[in-house]
Amino acid sequence: MADFLPTRSVLNQCFPVCLLSSTEVEQLRKSKEIDKSLSRDKTYAERLVKILLLGAGESGKSTFLKQMRIIHGQDFDQQDREEFRATIYSNVIKALSMDRLGKAECRPPY
Repeated sequence: MADFLPTRSVLNQCFPVCLLSSTEVEQLRKSKEIDKSLSRDKTYAERLVKILLLGAGESGKSTFLKQMRIIHGQDFDQQDREEFRATIYSNVIKALSMDRLGKAECRPPY
């Protein structure tokens, strides 16, 4: 009569959670959590777009990157803001001096 009793592996296939010990249940829960996390990471990696910006110096690579950060709402940290401040001041001074030189060249001779 003992030959007809189902083995533990057969019962595990029919009723997987009912016959598991508490450590096995915890391991199963952790395994499912890890699988879910891996699936989420895979989906994120598939949707992630990477762009390689190539070009000569002063061709606008950094400007393009900064514009993308502004458009898509990724905030700049304090160090970036300090660096931008110096760049903006420099650009304003250059623009004003070029404007002044341009006006001097365009001045009529009379």
